Amino acid sequence: MDRSSAGKANNIRGNQSIHFSLTAGFMEGTETILFFAAIILLPQYFPILAYAFAGLTLMSALAWVTLAWHAFRDKLEESD
Repeated sequence: MDRSSAGKANNIRGNQSIHFSLTAGFMEGTETILFFAAIILLPQYFPILAYAFAGLTLMSALAWVTLAWHAFRDKLEESD
């Protein structure tokens, strides 16, 4: 992640600490819908699909936490 992007001013929304153009998530809306469609269409593979979905969702959550941690850590360093 480009650390200089944390806290940049945005002409429309003002100062933001996290910019969504730098998202780290793997499981967003479209991927979730595709997984649910696959589960409905292929119920015999439900356990495999469910574990894959859970793993990717966990990775996505960890990526978001890491992104936020870096953004807020840089913000604290700037204020010192």
